[in-house]
Amino acid sequence: MLLLSCAGLRSWAQAPPEPPISPAAQPHMDAATRAFELMDYGQAAEALRAAHRVDPQPRFLYALAQAERLRGDCRAAIRAYADFLATSPPDWQARPARQNIARCQRQLAAATPATRPPSPVATAATSHPATAAAAPPRVVRFMPRPWYTDLVGNTLGVSGVVFLVTGAIVWAVGKDGIDQARAATGYDGFESRVLAGRTKERVGVAFMAAGGALVGAGVVRYLLRPGARRVEVVVSGAPVGGGGSLLVTGRF
Repeated sequence: MLLLSCAGLRSWAQAPPEPPISPAAQPHMDAATRAFELMDYGQAAEALRAAHRVDPQPRFLYALAQAERLRGDCRAAIRAYADFLATSPPDWQARPARQNIARCQRQLAAATPATRPPSPVATAATSHPATAAAAPPRVVRFMPRPWYTDLVGNTLGVSGVVFLVTGAIVWAVGKDGIDQARAATGYDGFESRVLAGRTKERVGVAFMAAGGALVGAGVVRYLLRPGARRVEVVVSGAPVGGGGSLLVTGRF
């Protein structure tokens, strides 16, 4: 990323701002943002279509294409990218769209027989007159689901707490029984009371150990749950006069 040219960064900084989102489209955009955070890309796509119907801005088309691609519908994604390119966006915005079209085409080609003719929509999208030029760095992050919504982690954590509390109670009852036996003035029943108390102490310790293990397993589950580190980073660039830029694409 240190190789990104100053010329490319200057062109990004000088890009005109996008028009504001209309009040009628803002609720749909908010719903799409929440859906992206929850990785519910189908719901995000529906919300973005609704936003574009009431406020036909190109940004909604690009976001719609991203949602369709991430949900695995490359054909719908290519159509949305092509619609976005048809609005003649600036070169630095057109470049990521064309790159994602090529990515979707490769995925479709790998999933279909070689004898099948290429999709006319995909061919039209890649032949769009928008030219590739310097593109600024763009970073897209998809946040994971909240940890407290993980059913497995919650089950382990709650079970662990129940075991810990139960074990502590059983251990305390056993210890109290031993103390009462030792405080007795007679020997009758002393040995049986101490034995029963020690048994309860051991059971309580076993429950607390199991509870600690379950709580630990729940914490590990929260940290390693599916999608906890789902982040996609796209940095776009191209040769420009007096410098150059670097393209880095990753998914973690």
